[in-house]
Amino acid sequence: MKRSSLSIFDQFQKIIYRAGFFFQVTLTYIHTLRYLTFIQIAYRIWYYFYSVKVSESAHFDINEKNHDWVPSAKRARSMLGDGEFIFYGKIGKLEEIGWDGEGQDKLWRYLQNYFDDLNAVSAKKRGRWHTNLMKKWVLQNPPAEGVGWEPYPTSIRIVNWVKWSLQGNDLPTECQESLFIQARYLRKRLEWHLMGNHVFANAKALLFAGLYFECSEAKSWFDFGLRVINQQLEEQVLPDGAHFELSPSYQILFIEDLLDLLNVSQVFGGAVDKSTTSRWRNKTCEMILWLKEMLHDDGEISYFNDSHLGINPPVRELLHYARRMGLYSEKTKKFSEKQSVKELGWARLTYLNSSGYVRLKTKVATAILDCAEIGASYQPGHAHADTLSFELSLFGRRVFVNCGTSTYNNNATRHAERATQSHTTLEFNHKSSSEVWSAFRVARRAFPSKVSIENKGKALEVSCFHDGYARLFRPARHQRIWSLEKNKLRVTDNLYADHKQFVVRYHLHPELTLKKVSHNSFEVTFGSQCLALIKITKGVAKIDASHYAPTFGSRSLTVCLAVYPQEFNGVEVEISWDD
Repeated sequence: MKRSSLSIFDQFQKIIYRAGFFFQVTLTYIHTLRYLTFIQIAYRIWYYFYSVKVSESAHFDINEKNHDWVPSAKRARSMLGDGEFIFYGKIGKLEEIGWDGEGQDKLWRYLQNYFDDLNAVSAKKRGRWHTNLMKKWVLQNPPAEGVGWEPYPTSIRIVNWVKWSLQGNDLPTECQESLFIQARYLRKRLEWHLMGNHVFANAKALLFAGLYFECSEAKSWFDFGLRVINQQLEEQVLPDGAHFELSPSYQILFIEDLLDLLNVSQVFGGAVDKSTTSRWRNKTCEMILWLKEMLHDDGEISYFNDSHLGINPPVRELLHYARRMGLYSEKTKKFSEKQSVKELGWARLTYLNSSGYVRLKTKVATAILDCAEIGASYQPGHAHADTLSFELSLFGRRVFVNCGTSTYNNNATRHAERATQSHTTLEFNHKSSSEVWSAFRVARRAFPSKVSIENKGKALEVSCFHDGYARLFRPARHQRIWSLEKNKLRVTDNLYADHKQFVVRYHLHPELTLKKVSHNSFEVTFGSQCLALIKITKGVAKIDASHYAPTFGSRSLTVCLAVYPQEFNGVEVEISWDD
């Protein structure tokens, strides 16, 4: 018999390690599952065992329009040729990679099956490609098979096909029949196990199909979709206008959804009552106002939670769409009662009370502060461990940023981009403030508290705590204080703990340069222009490597200023600039 080369002590250590690992994994699952609703758990079990079967018979008429479709927000084109796609820099030809499989990652496959190019920039010029592509999809994707029939891409595709048809394009008969079957399938497969923006997109698609087709079955889709939309609208839109997943990118998608719903209800006038459309219009306006507070001076979104450019329509396109629908103008200054505004002559502070974000604005500086929870408790799939992070723009240029999102794949890059280390905030003991894990999971999470906003005469000051590190064996509480003066932003981080293993990172936009000018001072430059001077008034700093991911599939090298405590329990950084 072969004897083990490990000593009894080594074997005992191995057993203890395995037991500890099993215990930790179990604890992570428990703290993840405890936030889910009963409906999510029940439907997850149901869908695991239940296989949707759908009849392929279709008997319907097409409803007559009462109004023209108002041109919607345009995305960037995603077709390079007949059957050739490009998504976040990756090119694929249909004849080589098909509609499913390992030729591309899951998000790329989703985008391929969305058919967003039907309503993209200069789509009319690609009409023949679009008709061919829809016919090929019907031929090559039998019902309920492959990634294209998953509920979310099915929902987006239904809406895109209907929008394309309502703009005067001729939807082939086989595509009309497939569209009907897709809606029938979707009605049986709503994403109740996920909830959030997914189930809203499902309901939107059913309402679109229910208005487009004329028959009793389509009427049932419309009634059900309308009921879910109205219920989820109250659930998912916070009083200050934020979508409850607290991602500026998904805020854009949700606003676009509402504008599309108003548009299609206008096309088929009278199907949705005026009190409902009036409520939709009010919600849309509130959401636009929230989004405006989360923009930098370059007119694009800040990077909190899963945020990215390129896949969604640009903000300017969304606002043009809202104007065409009669919902928004540059002169709009109305604020929700859940948005607090303080002014100090040269500065303005807006506190988005329900979501928890704060915007500080002067003539040349814009700072957006995250005093928010991670998002919806039962749907934190797009959450990052970014509590008490912030972003800063000066003279219209982004200076300090969160690092963005380049992938949804469950890999080391995704894990790092969701972690605290990729955000402009404090990381304690090499841990994230919230337990983000896998691609879309969160276990124990940080809760902000004691938000304080004061006008101190010469400065506007915001202070907030979070308890994300209280779960650790050696617990800690983080407090961050932002103090905005006319030409200076002072950021103070206090850590209430019995040891000082922490670092505060300030991630720099890759277009800028960070140069050390003395032992505690650094200069931020754009070309030959000095944008800001950074002075470390408490702590010691060094320049480290970092990355920046403004779009999917793209990561740029940049640097961060890493500030460590010295003889103090906290660190303090002053960022100053000239007008």
